[in-house]
Amino acid sequence: MSWLRIDDTFYDHPKIVAAGPLAVALHVFAMTYASRHGTDGFVPASMLPWLVRFDAIQLTLGLEPRGPAMPVDVQAIAARLVEIGLWHPANAPCARCRPRTKRSAHPRAAGYLIHDFLEYNPTSAEVDERRADNRERQRRWRAAHRGPDGRFTSDRHGEPNALLTPPRPDPSRPRTTYVGTSPLTPDKELKMTVHAVVDEWRKARTGPGLERFRDPQAINGLKIRTKSALASGATFEDLRIAIVRHAHDPKANPWYIDEWARETRAAREEAEHAARKAQERRELDAVADRQRGLRPLGAILEDARRRSADG
Repeated sequence: MSWLRIDDTFYDHPKIVAAGPLAVALHVFAMTYASRHGTDGFVPASMLPWLVRFDAIQLTLGLEPRGPAMPVDVQAIAARLVEIGLWHPANAPCARCRPRTKRSAHPRAAGYLIHDFLEYNPTSAEVDERRADNRERQRRWRAAHRGPDGRFTSDRHGEPNALLTPPRPDPSRPRTTYVGTSPLTPDKELKMTVHAVVDEWRKARTGPGLERFRDPQAINGLKIRTKSALASGATFEDLRIAIVRHAHDPKANPWYIDEWARETRAAREEAEHAARKAQERRELDAVADRQRGLRPLGAILEDARRRSADG
């Protein structure tokens, strides 16, 4: 089962408002088709009449109830989606929608490319990689738990061997907690963290004026700099806080996320250092009080509280 990601600002986006209800219906059905079949946003022109059955709909021209009616032309709706920039002809994509994999390259096919489809959804190569990882994990688990008689030696109530995922997961929520019985390699952990950081950036860069730096080049830079920041000792929380602080700046470039994380990490370490120093002072004060025969201030306050409660 595959999932389709749709931004929660979808309904009032200027392009969606300009498209109209029939074009929006075709657009949504086309996105589900591309997600299900792993076409990286490509929709064949031959599939358009089958995505939404417009043959039972007729448009009434004029204000009279009995005015002339005409059938809905699905090709005209597709042309409208191209006109407002939600789709591109497959042989003329924009710079942000250039094919990233062999499966998404359709130079000779008659059809359309959904604009920014891969900005919100994984590529077919990423989906295939995740499915291959799942198949390999399941193969190893079955090989390790199958007894001599061919039966499995543990059941579903045993220790889980995969990422904890609810039956209907939220596809936009990054999954960074791994509880599997198969070993979590450093490369796999790094890849999971990088994916989580990219998801945080895409969620934060929503809203008017924040369309910049969501293109494939910026996302690639974000991944590179995230790996650099993690190698320098930054944590996922450092990166998340850095994104929250800078993502609403229209000029914030994710290529600098390692510098943002360095600032966040320095502030965190300074706060942790101050907390350790304060704890050390409290411990030294308590030792000095005991040596002088003085009771700790906390004990004195506790006795005062009890006396006030008793009396």
